[in-house]
Amino acid sequence: MSPRSRTNQLLYQAELLVGLPVGDDEHSPARRMAIEESALALFELALGSLLKEVTEHARLNSH
Repeated sequence: MSPRSRTNQLLYQAELLVGLPVGDDEHSPARRMAIEESALALFELALGSLLKEVTEHARLNSH
């Protein structure tokens, strides 16, 4: 998978997570926090993938 595809995939997955319903019960706050933390982890991976993509595009030695 190309770095661009990976970046897009990770951003899309993070967007899907954030859009999940959390419900309205005693577990809602924990569920919301878990979803937010998962989305943040995916966003961090997407940033790393974007950095790799830019590094390759600029033909730099490392990122």
